[in-house]
Amino acid sequence: MRIMLFIGQLTRGGAERQFALLAGELVKRGHDVCFVTLTDKGDCDEYRELMVRAERRVLFKRRHPGPLRFVQLSRGWSPFRRLVKDFRPDVVYSALEWTNFIASRAIASMRDGPAFVAGIRSDNWVLGDVPWRRRHPNTCLAKHSRRFPIDALIANSSRGLKNAQEIGFNATLNRVVWNGIDSIKFARNAESGLAFRRACGIPEDALLIGHVGRLDPQKDHRTLFEAFVRLRTTHPLARLLCVGSGTDEFTSSLRGLASGMNISDAVIWRSRVDDMSSVYSAMDCYVQSSLSEGFPNVLAEAMSCCVRCVATDVGESNVLMGDEGSVVPHGDPESLCEGILAALTRPTPSASSRERIVDMFSVDRMVDATLEVFDEVL
Repeated sequence: MRIMLFIGQLTRGGAERQFALLAGELVKRGHDVCFVTLTDKGDCDEYRELMVRAERRVLFKRRHPGPLRFVQLSRGWSPFRRLVKDFRPDVVYSALEWTNFIASRAIASMRDGPAFVAGIRSDNWVLGDVPWRRRHPNTCLAKHSRRFPIDALIANSSRGLKNAQEIGFNATLNRVVWNGIDSIKFARNAESGLAFRRACGIPEDALLIGHVGRLDPQKDHRTLFEAFVRLRTTHPLARLLCVGSGTDEFTSSLRGLASGMNISDAVIWRSRVDDMSSVYSAMDCYVQSSLSEGFPNVLAEAMSCCVRCVATDVGESNVLMGDEGSVVPHGDPESLCEGILAALTRPTPSASSRERIVDMFSVDRMVDATLEVFDEVL
């Protein structure tokens, strides 16, 4: 099968890693794969290695600045159509807002175009709550489904699929395909966890609460900080590790927020760590505080590393956790703190959490389910 995968960038991120992983696994199974991104700025070397021998194409040679960026994206369907005609795929599978729009618009303009599969990676797309530049492509696809037909929708969460349908997405085939977690890469290593603690100046006996994710309002660090303040009333020596990066302005605002709550001395910031297994292995409890998610990869990665977890009730968190941890309402610091305390009563390392990830959320399962969708639409 000739398959074209299309995503915005190959920078570090959950959707980006999943697409790179999918590309590599499809190549290993004998499929011809073309991997397209809008730009190649900030490519992650690890993700490029995951792609194995997939052909790589870039839609835009350079990113237009300011308002011209909107124009560039709106007209991106034309150069994408040329890539499609050149590669001649049987199916195009895209993910995220603008890439879904560009692919759909391009294929709709072709007489004998390939099948089109759109990917949904979030569980909460209330259009009025999203910045208009991101809202526009989803609005077009939702309101003009006859002009821009979609052969199949693949969502990585049941809530994401339901939400997409509620705002107007229409496809012949609708399917939930969970992300695949590389349990070989994400495995507990107590020795590297201790080494990471030492490198960060975290005492071996200090309670370490961890959070991994970009510094973005969606991740709701405020609620995380407020829950941590409550936790310190019973665990005054606890530390909070925040791994992720964001804009300079938002990063500064979060550091200011931590300072205002008098927890600056207890918060460790890391923008990037190459060996994430060492990070997870250093934690006593992983906390997901998000307001919205699709399939929270970092939660699954932490579970694969046998970490006790607590998560907000968004996306597939409930499905992921099962009986292995606490799921609490989002935006509620008191419930989040109680969830952390409940998680800390569970055995560590949490071997049963890893078994759940290995059994239910393997990479092979993800690839098999995706190929089933491709076969059906063809």
